[in-house]
Amino acid sequence: MGEGEEHAFDRQEERETSYGSPGEREIDDCTPGTSHVVPSSKGDDMIEEPKSGMEFNSFEDLFSYYKQYAKKCGFGVMTQRSERSEDQSVRYVTIGCARGGKARIKTSNVANPRPTGKTDCKARINALRVDGKMQLTTVNNSHNHVISPQKSRFYRCNREVSETVKRVLDTNDLAGIRLNKSYGSLVVGAGGFENLPFLEKDCRNYIEKARHLRLGAGGAGALRDYGW
Repeated sequence: MGEGEEHAFDRQEERETSYGSPGEREIDDCTPGTSHVVPSSKGDDMIEEPKSGMEFNSFEDLFSYYKQYAKKCGFGVMTQRSERSEDQSVRYVTIGCARGGKARIKTSNVANPRPTGKTDCKARINALRVDGKMQLTTVNNSHNHVISPQKSRFYRCNREVSETVKRVLDTNDLAGIRLNKSYGSLVVGAGGFENLPFLEKDCRNYIEKARHLRLGAGGAGALRDYGW
């Protein structure tokens, strides 16, 4: 994992999906947490606000914690910088708000520029491996932009199409059922858009890749090799 590597995070653009609710958007808004703990996804459990000195057994535990904290506060995260030891374990890492960094124009069309949504946000955590554990050394919990916990599910880092849903999408696609119909049934089954951890766009991306791989050699085996 090199410097600037992103852990599957936002493309920094808004886009309405083709199905239903006008609120179904992929967005990049973030909002600063003002309390020292925020509710977790596990009932009454709380997530402590990051602070210097906190320790985690591994980089994976650290990243999982910060990702869940960010999701509840309402911002996306990305790995901004990392260094590895000779044994390839993470020695040092900076994980920050997905809106960190300078804004860039994502099109060559100067008449219609599309900003990335970056705001040079400085919210981040730095961690160093000490005695086998990842220890937070410096923490900045202040964002320079507005965020909304209610919109956390639209961040790419918080969206996931489960294996069960993928099987449903594959089966329906092979049966000739249009994707918007499949997605609509998933929405109904979940009790609303807000209860789905993915967007129609994510389903469409999966199906497009699945169709491409079905046409190539390997079929289902290629799908597995591709990671879907």
